[in-house]
Amino acid sequence: MDQSVQPDNSEEIIKLDKFLKTCINISIRNDLCQKFEVDPSEIYSVYYNYYFNDKFNRDINGIYNIDIWNITNPILISSIIHNTDDVVCISLYIPDEFLRIGTGHQNTIIIRKNENRFEHYEPNGSPKKDWFYSIVNQVKLLYYELVKCQPEMTFISSEELHPFGKIGFQSFDRGYAGEMGYCQLWCYFTIRLVMTFKTLSTKNIFSRFDLDDITLKQYRRRLKEIIRGYTYTTLKKLYYYLI
Repeated sequence: MDQSVQPDNSEEIIKLDKFLKTCINISIRNDLCQKFEVDPSEIYSVYYNYYFNDKFNRDINGIYNIDIWNITNPILISSIIHNTDDVVCISLYIPDEFLRIGTGHQNTIIIRKNENRFEHYEPNGSPKKDWFYSIVNQVKLLYYELVKCQPEMTFISSEELHPFGKIGFQSFDRGYAGEMGYCQLWCYFTIRLVMTFKTLSTKNIFSRFDLDDITLKQYRRRLKEIIRGYTYTTLKKLYYYLI
């Protein structure tokens, strides 16, 4: 069944909307849209990986953390194949050595095993950039390996997941100069939502970011409020988790 038209659980939608509104209210209350800088890194990704696995009562190999160079690691592939969970997430760190654009990056892979779907989430959507095509080609190497064991698995591009197609949330959420790192936070946020609201499709989760009829300018601010509110609360929780 096409997940984009799959009926979703209304109770889960209510919970999701409430969670998004909480993030927005936290951002407004703390005036986070003015400027709220973060500086994630590869080590930061590792911390989040442990945090998520603990939060969702997963084995250490339940939500994976790996860099793009090792995406076809036989141990990773074997673990995914033998993983009995319906939804598997991969936090994919992309170092500058791979991109060669002066900064690192982050993507997410969502594998819905019970629905034979391999979803690639790029927070910028689907930009017409050489570095993006390089990422997609590398991500597909993992997909091709998994298809060998699950031949009916379908590859779902980032463009198919985002409400605006080629334009992703990171592209809409235009911060001030010097604000870096939100690609990672959008990816962590996506993992959090996918693992929390498992009965909802990724596309339907993203569609709830626009909760009413608003202008494009208001939508951009809403995205900024959502991700900054989530970042603010999660960083606090992660800090207490680590100490």
